[in-house]
Order: sequence, then structure tokens, then C-alpha cells
Amino acid sequence: VAGLLPGVRCRVEARDENGSLWAVAETSPNGLYHLGGLPSGVVHLRAWSVEGPECLAVERRLQLSSSHARRVDLDLGTGFTLKGSVRWRNGSPGRGVAVHFTGPSGAPLARTVTDQDGLFTCSGLERGPVTISFPGSGAVDGTRRLEMPLDAGMRPDFLLSHGAVLLVTVDRPGGAPLDGARVTVLPHGRPGAADAAGQVRLDGLPPGLVTVRVEADGHVPAEHAADLRVDSPSHASVQLEAAGRLVVTCMRAGGGGAEGLVVVAEGAGRSAVTGITDQEGEARLKGLPGGWHWVSVAGAVKRVAIVPGETVAVDLVLP
Repeated sequence: VAGLLPGVRCRVEARDENGSLWAVAETSPNGLYHLGGLPSGVVHLRAWSVEGPECLAVERRLQLSSSHARRVDLDLGTGFTLKGSVRWRNGSPGRGVAVHFTGPSGAPLARTVTDQDGLFTCSGLERGPVTISFPGSGAVDGTRRLEMPLDAGMRPDFLLSHGAVLLVTVDRPGGAPLDGARVTVLPHGRPGAADAAGQVRLDGLPPGLVTVRVEADGHVPAEHAADLRVDSPSHASVQLEAAGRLVVTCMRAGGGGAEGLVVVAEGAGRSAVTGITDQEGEARLKGLPGGWHWVSVAGAVKRVAIVPGETVAVDLVLP
């Protein structure tokens, strides 16, 4: 690895096309590195300085073969330098904001942090598109895609808005926390997952009315309306009830197949749950709330009582 300052170490990692990490190494005092056990095929190499400016980074995409070793030299001193600024809409500089640079495939290229005046510098960027974003800053906007190198005299200046904060608490019936519950804020599609205390914190959301949808395996999905504001965190408390399961076996009165039929289970005031029969004419429906449901398929209808946490089996004879 060339382009390192004297005494500065460099870390090199190799990932496959799916972003899975295969190997990581640090350079020796003379700048050499060794990575072993890599898969054949496309590998993404990324090198960055462990000490000194965090923005010193370079990425390379390679096609490797397991039949022989290969030498790949990287140079942190080459590429283009990008300078810019970050400010908040209230006029204050964006101090200490993490700035992330990603390539066209979404792979990370570099990362740096703004100074006391909200200024940042990143070196070693290659020719082509680069996306600049500010994850973790609490900003609701600001992501921008640029083409390197920039035109002479052009400097990207970012004006960020503080987003709203949403705190979601997910409980089981009785008040026990439901860890691992999946939370989605609609219509933005922002996801989150509940921790061991059943809590989720989502930052940088656009203010306004949203729907909080909560799902968990073995429970009935629920939705909660929330009004997000920038001046104070919004809270949503959602309780998920245990779900029942329904196995419907369809048979035709005169014989014949019952594969590929749509089975609908619908309870009073609840969204319908649907399933498709398999080769044996069987359909499995899950996520059903407790209580009475009308089960219908191909003109046959039956009223079924669903028990939370249990599986109910029912046979339907089709006309």
C-alpha cells in the first residue's frame, strides 16, 4: 500500500459481492499486507489509514482465481480530493457530523468528520459517481450523488434539517417487552427492531403524521398513528397479541384437485388473512387474531373460532 505517511498503519479488508467480510489485515511497517482464504470470483478490496485522516481510503474490484496467488498494489495517495461544508438550517455549522462516501454499488469508499466550522475534506476518491450521506446525524435530508472529478471551483455545500425522533415501545399482553419485533414507519418505509427492553428509537424522520406498523413472529401485526414533531420526541406504545394459526384442507365433492385456490379468513373489524392451497389442497394461514372468523374458498364458507397461540384445523368441501 503506497501513499501512507511515515509510521501510519493501513487496514485492508476483502469482501465478496454480497458485502460479506472474508479477510482483513494490517500493513507491516514497510506497507505490505497479506490476505488468505479468499473465494474465487469477484472480490472488493478496501484499504484505509488506521491513524491520521479517516478519509484516506481506496477501493478496488478484482476477479480472483484460487489457482494462484496474486499481488495487488494499492495507492492511497492517488485519486481526487473533495472538500465541502455542512450547516444546519438554523444557521449553525454542522460540527462533528460523520460524512460517508459510497460507490455506485453501495460499497463504502471513505468516511470523515466535519471540523468546528462544519468543513470536511476527503482524498483518494476515484473517477465516477460517489454518494455523500450523513447517517447517524439525525438529519432528515442531505444525501447527494456527485460525479468525480467535480468541475473547477465547485464545492458541495450541504444544508441539513433536523429530523423528528420516534420512540416505540412494544409489549406482549401483560406488559412483558417483546424483543426483536419489527417496526416500520409508513409511508417512509424506515425500519427498526426492538431491543431486549422492547424499545426502538428512530432518528431523522420527516415531521408529520405517520403510521407505525409493528410485526413479530407468532403475533398479530398492529398499527399505531403518530404525529412526529421536530421540537420533541414522539412516543408510540404498541401491544401485540399472540396469533393463532389455521390449517384449511379443501376437498371437492365430486373429486378432482384443489390446488392453487385462494383461502380467505376474515374476522370482524380485522384485515383479511389469505393463503393458497398446495398440491394436497391444504393452505396454512398464520397471524390470525383470536375470535370468530369466516373462512371462505371457491364458494364454500365456514365459521371458525381461532385460539391465540394454537393451531386450528378445518376441512372444507367445495361445491
